[in-house]
Amino acid sequence: MLNNSSLNKPYENNDLVGHVNIQEQLYRLYKSGLTTNSIILRGLKGIGKATLAFKFAFYLQHNAVSDKDAVNFEPFNNTDYSRDIDLLLSGGHPNVMHIHPYMFEEDNLRGDIKIDHIRWLKNKLTGTIFNKYMRVCIIDSIGNANISACNALLKMIEEPPINTMFILINHSNDTIIKTIKSRCMVINVSDLDINDIEEIVKNNTDNFDLNEFKNMTKYNISPGIIENLQKNNVLEIRDELNDILNNMPYSNINKIINMSNSLSKKINEERFFILIELLFLWINKKVHNLIELDVNKLIICKWTDCWSENSIKYKALKELNLNKEHFILNLFEDVNDLMKID
Repeated sequence: MLNNSSLNKPYENNDLVGHVNIQEQLYRLYKSGLTTNSIILRGLKGIGKATLAFKFAFYLQHNAVSDKDAVNFEPFNNTDYSRDIDLLLSGGHPNVMHIHPYMFEEDNLRGDIKIDHIRWLKNKLTGTIFNKYMRVCIIDSIGNANISACNALLKMIEEPPINTMFILINHSNDTIIKTIKSRCMVINVSDLDINDIEEIVKNNTDNFDLNEFKNMTKYNISPGIIENLQKNNVLEIRDELNDILNNMPYSNINKIINMSNSLSKKINEERFFILIELLFLWINKKVHNLIELDVNKLIICKWTDCWSENSIKYKALKELNLNKEHFILNLFEDVNDLMKID
């Protein structure tokens, strides 16, 4: 379980682990005179892209663009940014602005960055600037911005205020409108290596077993993903799912009905997505086991069809916000029917 401290917020991190090559790339951009006003940091969720953005933003507050020739590269976390962090948390930082879904509403259920967020940013950018430094606007993340917010942000990027840089966080599975992407420098941030992940998470976690979490996702793992899994009690979800699967084909579906009813609620949305990802991973492993056992190819095809058809439905559910309860019930019903002929 996580300690009470949990992982720090990106702007609170004293250390930036890894990504030295990206730090060097941003430093070269700084030395060149910041020839672009808009950057997209793109990569797996939870690897430290936002931390990197804040470190660079704070770095620019300590190194004036006009004095860049006198500065040599050092990793961005070699400087004490505590004053910048305090100013940011108090809402009083003159040159660093953080746009995120919950800045106005802690209970923003949709988790959107809305046009009101961008209007607030536009108003902030009309204020005074210390001209020898850069104002930095961090959008975390652009994948959360609705279409109205994206269009308003696009206008600001196309006609940026003087000495202002936009850094857009873009998770690798999030889409971004082409017009914004075409006006930004895209920097691909590589996944952290296994030692970096262990260094970050072990400092905040008791009884941490990385392999246990690697086996729970078909995606590459990151400290942020691990924290989210733990925060949502993934071990509890896994055990409940295994209990259902181990008792298939079932005759009593009350447990599934209760689960689907609970997880379909907005407050449990993250747990819903974790459950579905775990179930898809289980189906994927099931197919591979059947192939290794050289069972009837027709059975293998039926399991493969179950995975592909429900994957399409799952994508539509996420994009169109369809009924989650019906999706869970139908998916379990498909799995149960296949268990009968397995």
